[in-house]
Amino acid sequence: MAGSVGANKIVVEVETDLPCDISLALAPDDVDAPEGLEIRHQCRDGRYIVTIVHDDVMTLKNTLDEILRSLKVVGEVARSL
Repeated sequence: MAGSVGANKIVVEVETDLPCDISLALAPDDVDAPEGLEIRHQCRDGRYIVTIVHDDVMTLKNTLDEILRSLKVVGEVARSL
């Protein structure tokens, strides 16, 4: 997990060992995202990566917490199949 601050924005990138198809399960949660919150779902080298960008640290933290909880559940389900 990487983080940086630039141009009044905070960027957090979470790289997982989960397959890229996981983004299909998580992307619908982005529909009601707060204004200014950017969530990018990417596939890099066959691995799922989510990048979160916002200027408010608490909004970013809460979003990151929610995504990590979702990743945990999705990962557990994927491993049980």
